[in-house]
Amino acid sequence: MSDDIVPFTPQSSLVQCFLNSPETGWLSVSIAPQPFELRGIISPYVRGFIPWAEDKSAPSRAFAKVIESELRLGRQIEAGQTVVDLGASPGSWSYVAVKRGAHVIAIDRSELREDLMRSPRLSFETADAFKYKPPQTVDWLICDVIAAPQRSIDLLLEWLRERRMRHFIVTIKFKGADEYPLLEQLKQHAPPLCADFRLTRLCANKNEVCAFGSIL
Repeated sequence: MSDDIVPFTPQSSLVQCFLNSPETGWLSVSIAPQPFELRGIISPYVRGFIPWAEDKSAPSRAFAKVIESELRLGRQIEAGQTVVDLGASPGSWSYVAVKRGAHVIAIDRSELREDLMRSPRLSFETADAFKYKPPQTVDWLICDVIAAPQRSIDLLLEWLRERRMRHFIVTIKFKGADEYPLLEQLKQHAPPLCADFRLTRLCANKNEVCAFGSIL
């Protein structure tokens, strides 16, 4: 056998099969360690599509971005965890965490929806989302703040470098396509700080992408 041929074994490969009719389909084979290294772009969902989550009780449909990020990451906010929500108002992302039984520290200039403000699992602080620092490491940073993309990129990198959280979901919002090259900073600097880093335009995103993952 030639030295440049890798033997096919179930242990060293990832095989995926998708039938689009009784007679035809697609077969994908990835040799290790590619399945692990490329896990952020290899989707277990058909055509990479995840239907939008539905919950009419949420303050807005923005909560769907949290649900989709969790599904793609294979990890979710759980009861008893501590979550910081930067730019939290009106509260859709905090809503998900509170509903799960997590304790949320919500940071914004404006208050969240009234029922969330009354929740014993939510602590609200009137503060600048870009200046807030938690007193200790938290389980999750979630952030859907409306801001220039460079500010959100800098915020995430600062939190990663100072290891302020264990997991994160952060939206990077754009005004136009000319801002897309800014993402190269995240692609270069975030992965070395993370055990798992994803940068994806979610099905629930508009002109924005979500960065999500777990730190080392």
